[in-house]
Amino acid sequence: MTTVDDLSVDSHDLDHDRDRDRDRDRDRDLASVPSPIEEPIEADTQTPGLRLPEVMSRSALRKSTIYALMKDGRFPRNRRISARAVCWLEHEIEEFPRGPDDNRG
Repeated sequence: MTTVDDLSVDSHDLDHDRDRDRDRDRDRDLASVPSPIEEPIEADTQTPGLRLPEVMSRSALRKSTIYALMKDGRFPRNRRISARAVCWLEHEIEEFPRGPDDNRG
């Protein structure tokens, strides 16, 4: 005769299965999203690249604003420099107008 105890499943096993399925679904979803990066930078380029903290400092914009402006085509696009890292070209950030008090031109 089968008892309820014989049918019980360890909650750790259920958590592990749920986490594995979630990770698999996330990876599949990420693989189907086109990259917003249009022009990857080659690793041997001499063009200086700026990482996000420096871009935020130079542009006086927050991360969410930078990405929203990029989406609208009103801020320079970032470039992929590795599988998990991006940068912005320094000259493009320097050319970006900072606001009404920008006296560079």
